[in-house]
Amino acid sequence: VNAKEMIGFDELEPDMLTLCDNLVFNKTPDATDDMLERTAYERACIEAKKKGQPPPRKPRGKMPKRPKVQFAYDSIPPKPAAEPPLPSSEAAQNHVPNPYVNSKLTHEKIAAIRAKATVKDVNVDY
Repeated sequence: VNAKEMIGFDELEPDMLTLCDNLVFNKTPDATDDMLERTAYERACIEAKKKGQPPPRKPRGKMPKRPKVQFAYDSIPPKPAAEPPLPSSEAAQNHVPNPYVNSKLTHEKIAAIRAKATVKDVNVDY
């Protein structure tokens, strides 16, 4: 081992430190595969630097499992809604009437359904 080339413990990146910790202490079953993936990335970075190319994308790794953070509002029991939610569009909030004149709709399917209707002479224009 060449001591000049060794990296100090404090100089390791946090994700590399986690990978080393998992590998040495056998914390996860796939620690070896994760470390092999990381070393392949490191080799690719060295090759890219030699060729004058940009470094490849760093492997993301697995997300650590952390407990869900509980806030004060998480423990409040839900209340049933007393009213329906308010409309979101400005026209519905201001009660703007529908500008369409439905009696002028003359599509063939609409005309066929109106012909089948049992109630005749209904004002469809509101």
